[in-house]
Amino acid sequence: MKSHTYIIAKEGWLFLGVAIALWSLSLMFDFLPWVFLSIIVLVAVAYRNPERIPEEYDKLALISPIDGKIKEIKQSKDIDGNPCVVVRIQGAPYLASVVRAPFAFAYKELKRRDGLNLPLDTKQSSLLNTKMSLLCKGGSHTFWMEIKAGAWGKQIHFYQKEKLIRQAERIGFALGAEISLYLPISTRIRANEGEHIYGGESVFGYLQSEK
Repeated sequence: MKSHTYIIAKEGWLFLGVAIALWSLSLMFDFLPWVFLSIIVLVAVAYRNPERIPEEYDKLALISPIDGKIKEIKQSKDIDGNPCVVVRIQGAPYLASVVRAPFAFAYKELKRRDGLNLPLDTKQSSLLNTKMSLLCKGGSHTFWMEIKAGAWGKQIHFYQKEKLIRQAERIGFALGAEISLYLPISTRIRANEGEHIYGGESVFGYLQSEK
């Protein structure tokens, strides 16, 4: 979709328009214009939609789906009860919140759960916050991608109407959200907990080659 390539994500257009209008009025009445200019800058930062080039082009490479910090890497079970490697990436409102595809896939199932927007670090957020889960299949690899809204907004926007999605393609927007990837147990992770990675650019692991 062409609208996804604008420098500001479409989810921020209304907020940016209101901020610009208020700034214009503040200039007319000479009332704290620097405050409203600061609001424009904050909105532009929160809703920016940067172009990104993956660190490497490899169909088995896993590209970060969002800007953020790796909070957790562990072995666990996915939504279907299958053994997996979980990589949990926590975003922030000052980082780019555009959601991108970690590798080329077709999504087979989409689940939404409306809920609250508690801070991501609270234990209750996993049970109560708004979530969207995608069952993704690329070649012989199947995994779940879970997007959890945080305190900065409970809206999770999903752009795709076509089920075939390219690697690093923009697929949605979730301001300051957290994304958990439930990857095949054979996945090789090359990143570490605490590391900062960037959506559509950073490679954090590799899927096992298909036989």
